[in-house]
Amino acid sequence: MTSRGGSRGRAPPWQVGAEAEAERRQDRSGRKQRQAALEVTARHCGRELDQYGQCVAAKPESWQRDCHHLKMSIARCTSNHPIIRQIRQACAEPFEAFEECLRQNEAATGNCAEQVRRFLQCAEQVQPASPPASVQVKT
Repeated sequence: MTSRGGSRGRAPPWQVGAEAEAERRQDRSGRKQRQAALEVTARHCGRELDQYGQCVAAKPESWQRDCHHLKMSIARCTSNHPIIRQIRQACAEPFEAFEECLRQNEAATGNCAEQVRRFLQCAEQVQPASPPASVQVKT
């Protein structure tokens, strides 16, 4: 027979609720981080992202295999896009702090919200490099 307090080995209901709430906060923070990364990618590599999304939607059983080449095109775009290169260079320090935080908090990535905020704030301030002015020759 179990007592009114519950069975042995189980956490009291108030602890289960607190743990569940902490887990929900971590999930929300992780979603915000993924959403922020997706926003940067969509802004600069939207065509590639759209093609990948269409492929995934069209091939629900085989998307991982059939759409892999499109996933790689997103990776190439994000690696080669000039503004993303500029962000990597200008914001290397806050990005490294964010990565380090994620390594130290694998089970609690929500603890890295401040680091991701600093990185995104830096990234938003990066302006595309203007192309060199053309020189006009008078004849």
